[in-house]
Amino acid sequence: PMEYRDGESLKKFETEVKAGKAGFLTYYNYGKGRYLYFEPAGINDWVVISLVVSESMDRELSDFSMQALVLMVKNVLFYCVILACIWLVVRHGNRTKKNSELDALTQIYNKSSARSQMTDYLKKNSKKTHACLFMDIDNFKLINDEKGHGEGDRVLVELARMLQSVFRKDDVICRFGGDEFMVWMKDIPSPNTAGRKVQELLKKAEENANFPASLSVGITCYPGDGGTYDV
Repeated sequence: PMEYRDGESLKKFETEVKAGKAGFLTYYNYGKGRYLYFEPAGINDWVVISLVVSESMDRELSDFSMQALVLMVKNVLFYCVILACIWLVVRHGNRTKKNSELDALTQIYNKSSARSQMTDYLKKNSKKTHACLFMDIDNFKLINDEKGHGEGDRVLVELARMLQSVFRKDDVICRFGGDEFMVWMKDIPSPNTAGRKVQELLKKAEENANFPASLSVGITCYPGDGGTYDV
């Protein structure tokens, strides 16, 4: 006997067959679910009918679902790998760019990077007051000759550290070359601000036991002392 449930019926099957439609319906035979597939054969009014036990069909659907899940996981992993590679390339590029802007020893800006930053900044902030501080270490050659270049390098690094502790994060601090350093103070209220910062730096250097030297510092202000950056 064929038992139909959930609105399935032989009449529904007959109606769809007469309309030339393809489809399936579910019926039960002795308690076992079966799928009845039908589609037009294309010859007169013949119909091709297939019967499948639902357990077999469910197993095939389950296998298909598992394959789809595996494929989806593979795709997700593939795109994760691609994104990770892109991130590494971008990170490497940013790191390379950052390294090209910094002095290898002191890890502050190098001369070329500082010049580029200050030139671009002046184009956008030409009506404001800025200060350029240029300094070197007194008798630095003597430190290298008497205590060795290792000690000389340590002194250079210590000066870079002091400059970073005295000046603002927005100020451009660079190693100009050798024992020469430069600080570009952006947007200051007056030239006196630069003078006070120099006094603070000189005092810090004098009190620093790890810095066995003194400094010579020169100050020039924009726009009072010049209208362009050219060093």
